[in-house]
Amino acid sequence: MAGVDVVPSSIRYELVESKVIAERLGYDVLPDNFRESGSLPGGNYFAVAGFKKTHYYLYPSKEDFIAYFLNHYFDINFVSQNRRMRPYLIRFRGVPVRTFTDYPRLASVGAQPQEIISAVISKLPHLKIVHMAYCGIFISRRDEYYGIDDHRRVFLHTLCWYRRV
Repeated sequence: MAGVDVVPSSIRYELVESKVIAERLGYDVLPDNFRESGSLPGGNYFAVAGFKKTHYYLYPSKEDFIAYFLNHYFDINFVSQNRRMRPYLIRFRGVPVRTFTDYPRLASVGAQPQEIISAVISKLPHLKIVHMAYCGIFISRRDEYYGIDDHRRVFLHTLCWYRRV
């Protein structure tokens, strides 16, 4: 069940050269310190596609932008290494929706909880919204596999080993 960061076909985006983003913003070339993600006049959204900033992903809507990054955040490879998400996943098997408004890419476009929920419902069939009575609204994978069960077992084994010493 290894994750590959496969983007569902429901998410629309295209890879463009940085000059396309520059032109839409009225530049000849993008400044060296240009931000990695954000919105463009006319309702498009963008995110850098590599470290060198030579290419960007261009999204036709905010919902597509949000869905793209939520898909990435819930990829097994990302989840198993993300110290911010793991405590929620271990305890609740999901992550509070409000948590994602602080993630840099989503914060760069001012993503609101309702927009995040909408992106999950309309674009991400492998994720689900879960209402947890007093804890709020969470996002989780439908298969609830996060690749962290082994980490938990190792942690418990280590904890038990230290107690014996």
